[in-house]
Amino acid sequence: MIATPWPDRFVDIGDLRTRFWQAGGAGEAVIFIHGLGGSVEQWSANVDALSRTHRVFCLDMIGCGKTDKPAHDDYSLESLARFLDRFAVSQGMETFSLVGLSMGGGVCLRYALDYPSKVRNLVLVGSAALGPRMALVFRILALPFAERIVSLLSRRQFASYVRSMVYDHGVVTDEMVDFYYHNINERDARHAFIRTLTTNCGFCGLRKEVRDGVISRLGQLKAPTLVIWGRQDKHMPVANVHEAMKKIANARLVFVDKCAHNPQFEHHEEFNRLVTAFLSGDAPGLSAFAGDARR
Repeated sequence: MIATPWPDRFVDIGDLRTRFWQAGGAGEAVIFIHGLGGSVEQWSANVDALSRTHRVFCLDMIGCGKTDKPAHDDYSLESLARFLDRFAVSQGMETFSLVGLSMGGGVCLRYALDYPSKVRNLVLVGSAALGPRMALVFRILALPFAERIVSLLSRRQFASYVRSMVYDHGVVTDEMVDFYYHNINERDARHAFIRTLTTNCGFCGLRKEVRDGVISRLGQLKAPTLVIWGRQDKHMPVANVHEAMKKIANARLVFVDKCAHNPQFEHHEEFNRLVTAFLSGDAPGLSAFAGDARR
């Protein structure tokens, strides 16, 4: 198992037992939302650095990690955003920043659009829902028989999938593969993974309701937004990013070189400096990043 350096905490959100990490006792609050099928462990390399200046919360979303996995719950971005809001209320947070990875970025986008007065800053990392395109692997997994395919994956096949998420395959340890392979082989977690994916996208890309609920509204975003993208990311089409940057009024795009879909892990020191500078309002600090792609 991957070590968990922060103690698990639990809160009941309605009838869902929800797991989260909390770190840092001072500064403004920031909530981290993991990617599809992920968990708070995806932020293990970031919590310590960000908690020096902020109160950090990492949340296992519905169906993920150690949070309950209801078989028939609503896994739409709209519903997941409501769940996120109920968590924030449970922790007494009135305003806060959001950091979202991949599908978690889609949740954060929907939240920032639905609850604009609550979001101070928005960080999107290899984010879904910035445009209609989806990588082929996700479109295949949205097909009706996909859950059966996932259940038949060998550990070796699954390891190849995990390593495709990073540029340097050597940073993925056997321990990490075992951790996520165990998770995806748990029936309720696998069902929630597929349910989240198929609710929000199909073989042709993002579903119309997601496009209408997020992409068509990108021009309404109020929060200052930082978009971080691995330059070698093959899992979220970069064309989505370039189109989205034309619509978001107050956004900055930074590419991280020699990096795929998980810059928060693969280049965690650079990621931590970048996010800390942004959340602290240090615009000059951002210019030190060679991958900066100003609009």
